Amino acid sequence: MAGRTAGGHRIYRQQHYKMLMFILRAKHLGFGQTDVRRLVDMADPSRTDCGNVRQLADHQLKETRSKIRKLQQLEKTLNDLIANCESGNIPAECPMIDSLLDEI
Repeated sequence: MAGRTAGGHRIYRQQHYKMLMFILRAKHLGFGQTDVRRLVDMADPSRTDCGNVRQLADHQLKETRSKIRKLQQLEKTLNDLIANCESGNIPAECPMIDSLLDEI
């Protein structure tokens, strides 16, 4: 835990900064709060288990690939909707609006 100055301000040491950067990098890689906690626990050299770390990373990679596939499908759908849009300004005949209404 970070100490405090006489004025009440927190004093952070290099180890605090290092752990904060560790957490931020894990979050940047898409790990959720529970997995970040697990990684923090396993960052302690006496509790490091490379097998478990690899399992977490493998799972995160699968999740990331799934999100990429969903985003690619979303991109294709939006491209198709845009391609189907006519240049006319008749609101009642907009293919994109019609498509969105059909999804309801």
